Amino acid sequence: MNEGELDLQKIGPAVRVDDAEIDVTVDIDLQKVEEDSIAQVKPGSNDAEMDDAAHKVLAQRRAMRPRATSKGYRKGLACWAAFCKRRRFTDADLVHEKKILLFLKEDVLTMRIPKNGAQRMGRLRVFPAGKETLVFSPPPSSASLSLTPPMVPLTPESIDRGYISSLIDLWTEQSSLGLNPYPHPRGALLRGLMKSLKREKAKRARETFEDRAICKLNDGYTVEEYHRLCSVTLTMKDQLGPWLRTRLDIQLLHAGVLRSQSNRLAELPDLFLQQLGGEEGEGSWTPCVILMITDGKTLEAGRTDYTGILRHRDPVLCPLASLALYLFWRFDMAGEPPPDFNSRRSWYRRRLIPGKQQEQNSLSYETQALWIRRAFAEAGIHSSKVTHTMRGASARIADAQGIPEDQIRRAGHWERGSMSTAYLARLPREYMRIAAGFPRTAGNYHLRRAAVLPPVALERRIWPWVDGWLARYDASIVSGCSFANGGLDDCDIAGKQFLDLLAWLRITMLQDAAVLQQQFPLFPLWQHPIFCGPDWRRFADAVLVAHNTAEEPMDMRVRRVLPTLEETMRSTREAVLARVDLHSASVELALREGFARVNDGLHSLRASFPEQLVTVPRRLVNSDALTAYLADHLTTAPLPSPQAHSLSTSAAVEKVTAVPSSAHSSSSYSSSAAAAAAAGAGSSLIPLAPGGWPVQPYDPNVATVEDAWREWHVGLGAGAAKRDSILLLEAKFGCAWRYEQRIRQWHSRRKKVIRMIEQRVAQGHALADVFAQLNAMGKSLDRLRRDVEKGVDLFQN
Repeated sequence: MNEGELDLQKIGPAVRVDDAEIDVTVDIDLQKVEEDSIAQVKPGSNDAEMDDAAHKVLAQRRAMRPRATSKGYRKGLACWAAFCKRRRFTDADLVHEKKILLFLKEDVLTMRIPKNGAQRMGRLRVFPAGKETLVFSPPPSSASLSLTPPMVPLTPESIDRGYISSLIDLWTEQSSLGLNPYPHPRGALLRGLMKSLKREKAKRARETFEDRAICKLNDGYTVEEYHRLCSVTLTMKDQLGPWLRTRLDIQLLHAGVLRSQSNRLAELPDLFLQQLGGEEGEGSWTPCVILMITDGKTLEAGRTDYTGILRHRDPVLCPLASLALYLFWRFDMAGEPPPDFNSRRSWYRRRLIPGKQQEQNSLSYETQALWIRRAFAEAGIHSSKVTHTMRGASARIADAQGIPEDQIRRAGHWERGSMSTAYLARLPREYMRIAAGFPRTAGNYHLRRAAVLPPVALERRIWPWVDGWLARYDASIVSGCSFANGGLDDCDIAGKQFLDLLAWLRITMLQDAAVLQQQFPLFPLWQHPIFCGPDWRRFADAVLVAHNTAEEPMDMRVRRVLPTLEETMRSTREAVLARVDLHSASVELALREGFARVNDGLHSLRASFPEQLVTVPRRLVNSDALTAYLADHLTTAPLPSPQAHSLSTSAAVEKVTAVPSSAHSSSSYSSSAAAAAAAGAGSSLIPLAPGGWPVQPYDPNVATVEDAWREWHVGLGAGAAKRDSILLLEAKFGCAWRYEQRIRQWHSRRKKVIRMIEQRVAQGHALADVFAQLNAMGKSLDRLRRDVEKGVDLFQN
């Protein structure tokens, strides 16, 4: 097999399809098609074509890779190719762990770069009138060598991202083609090397006294510093366009927790207006600007992220006001022609923040970083990062304000789960409210200045072409008119959405400009004729009155105090529950004392029963007669004294032997017992089923032989908590009281133990001796039952 070809013998069994899996009926001559196919395929061409298809897929994979990733991999792969060529490995450039370790040792760990990226920023020069151009600086002279920044080794993070990750990606491609037989290169040796590099970096930072605040919690700006940063851009008196662009850039990065690349790549069709429900109360709808992100550093091909931004409570901090002012400067002051919405090709590639050279070109990173650094300098902000400062600072500010972690993850697009990317709108509503200067709970969003609408004539002086294009869209949507007939030749949804956004931004800009003009009267933008007429002055005064004096709606103020009321109710509830627990404890103590007294009386009652009664062999005593006697004595007779034991014994024997066993006597007893049960049912604490028998006829907590015998013949409990014996239940209801399988099973098992005791007593042994013998065995009732079922003689000793 030649190099680069797939080993079909290895993968053949994995791709075999059984004939039973094919369930398709084709109405063509399969034999003819097979003969034609064989005639067209040349011997040996299958491998080449499959190899070519695999290479095309890998080429598409590289093309769909994010540009930042491809750019980061480029240098690492070039160095790897030079290293392999210099070393002349027998396996050429195949990637494996030991070869990577040698490559890092010889070529990567020996590299040195200028500290803090001073060399990259030194390539940027600024010319008058704010026209930025990238040029290459001349080599430093001998006089400037002392100003050369110190050279430092690569950080472990940059080594991992730029070199190791690129080689692992190369290993993936080689393995996919069947060229690389080596295991995954990120093994124990490589992981150990990276850990040691991180330890060396920390040690070197401590020895060289590096700034410990870099990339830490306070590396950014505070809320006050951010307000100062947004304000300083409105105090600049020259270079109006770049400062408005920088203001929009900073505020979008902050409010959307965006990467700088997202702003540079954003295009006009990526913006649209979305209505959010419930922000101002139940049934309300609040406009929100959505920025679609279809290309980014970590965004997979075909995926789309959404960033939602609400109008800010303070116009100085509002990114949507900055968006409106910047677009107003572009289309009404800088002379940029409006988009031609009849042709998507003419405006779909227009950047939101365009570069200087051509309209479709995005702003360069160097120019973006230069103007943000200028703004930082004007506001007195010192940070180790430039364009990435806003992303980290906004996340930390949101965390300090108590925003949940999942909301911050969704705002910064760090959440990549299938639920958040495929099923949810991914708009972090709580974070968006906090970023807009409002409480995090829904229903508290209210802009006082938004209540004053501008005059229609004043509104239409801004971007007057918007109304004409909207009319064409309406005509095209309703009647399908072409451009020549007042409609559009290429009607699209994105164009209509962007025009609706511009129509809404006109109102937003006028409302916010009224407040900003009062706070920053010297800003050059206010020299435009729109902000100088009498109609503007009347509208601006009305907005200022509403912004400064208007009160919030009553329902919103009520919702604002609801958290306090909720806390008060919660504490009150906890106090009430504590009192209830204390009272319950006292009641429980009283019940325990009462049950103790009841148990003492029950023991006295048990001691009063004559032993001769319970030692009579069961075969000599009719069960109905015994049940009637026990029921009569337990329900009507007073508690006998110890002196009357002998008399009670003889009377009991006579009464038991004198009771006939006929069916008539049994039926007469049943009716009288039922009447007695009905008479005393009102005071019983035992819940009864509709048939009259107890819902729980037996006590599952019985554990001793004595209690099991009493439960079967006498019954447990006393007073209102008295349970009928099993014999009495049989006499009253027959087998009907065993209404569930669990009760029938319990009766069958317990009956075996009772029969064993009765047989022992029938042999002439005293009941107390039988109990003593069984207790001495230390076996549970269930264990005794199993021994009886097995035929074990429990009394053989």
